[in-house]
Amino acid sequence: MQRILKLSSQAAGRVITDGFRILVTERVITPESG
Repeated sequence: MQRILKLSSQAAGRVITDGFRILVTERVITPESG
């Protein structure tokens, strides 16, 4: 159970980090192109 929780927490952290990066890049790139 602990291993599964750790893996799931790491996967969730990666997804959140990737999503945050995408949102930031979109916000930074959109004003420049627009």
